[in-house]
Amino acid sequence: MTLFRTMALAAIFSSTVLLTRCEQPMLEGSGTPNESNFITSFENVNYSVLDGRLVIADKTAAADLISAIVNNPEKAFNHFTSQTSFTSSRSAYINLMNDEENLSLKAVDQFPKILYIWYDVDQDVYVDHIVDYVGFEWIANQDGIVQIGDDIYDFSKRDNLAYLPADLYDFSDPYFHAVNHPLATSFDLRRTSVSFNQS
Repeated sequence: MTLFRTMALAAIFSSTVLLTRCEQPMLEGSGTPNESNFITSFENVNYSVLDGRLVIADKTAAADLISAIVNNPEKAFNHFTSQTSFTSSRSAYINLMNDEENLSLKAVDQFPKILYIWYDVDQDVYVDHIVDYVGFEWIANQDGIVQIGDDIYDFSKRDNLAYLPADLYDFSDPYFHAVNHPLATSFDLRRTSVSFNQS
């Protein structure tokens, strides 16, 4: 097992979350299994898209998808940047970084679930990507969320990761973070720097 695969799997399984296994994909809009709703797959791991977010059947399928992404980074880049019904957090970040003409510190306020500001020891200012967990940066959408089973995993609040049942998540509020909900469950992942090399 490669080091990256081990780290990705450790990241998934180091969370305090236990999801029940669901063998079938989710029916759009219902939260119930249905075999006919897959719109795509990556490396034989099926997922669907619902309201701009990935819906992955269960934690095992999510681990398989992360592992496939880590083991095939160039293929993952091509696959996830070509999606039309889904914009990953990483794709949104890359698009913002490529638009240097319009990128400024003000952009951080306009994209609070994609960008954040940090300062180095010399107080130099940097704009960086919020979702910087290897693999997850491709499956979390531009709002920093992914649905695994019946839960929404929210990566949009840096260092305050949480999940919440989908029926409790407020999709209508652009400033909503699962971690602020009283019924949210926090989880931890080991952070591994995401490097991006485009050939």
